[in-house]
Amino acid sequence: MAQGEGYAVTAKNGAIRIVAYHYCHYDKLYLEKYAVAMSVGERYHVFVEKMDLCYRFALENMPPGEYEIEFYSVGRSGGSAFDAWVAMGMPSQLRPTRLKYMMDISNPFYSIVRQNTENGILSVEMSLKPHQVLMAIVSQIK
Repeated sequence: MAQGEGYAVTAKNGAIRIVAYHYCHYDKLYLEKYAVAMSVGERYHVFVEKMDLCYRFALENMPPGEYEIEFYSVGRSGGSAFDAWVAMGMPSQLRPTRLKYMMDISNPFYSIVRQNTENGILSVEMSLKPHQVLMAIVSQIK
């Protein structure tokens, strides 16, 4: 359907899917191999600092009615086993309870909103932190 820098929009079986990501490139020092003393927990320090990225999609020619927008997100604040592991102190061994926690935290963060069309347009807003991937599934409520 549509794509651009950092996003793609598809439609299938009556649902519209929007996938967006906030890519951050390595900084110049890291590319020149100047980050040799970096610990595992400092991996994000080698990326160029970026602000949040915001998208606003205006889905046109939508039948009137109420829609459900499901959001699935993976990023530093949720859905990332690496970030959860760093937050717990980077243990070299994981007890069974911590391993289960890591498996659970690796699931994407989920949220849902309901919204009505306005003049055949449905607006979907997505705000992404650096390194975050976000998928929205838009479907009409029957």
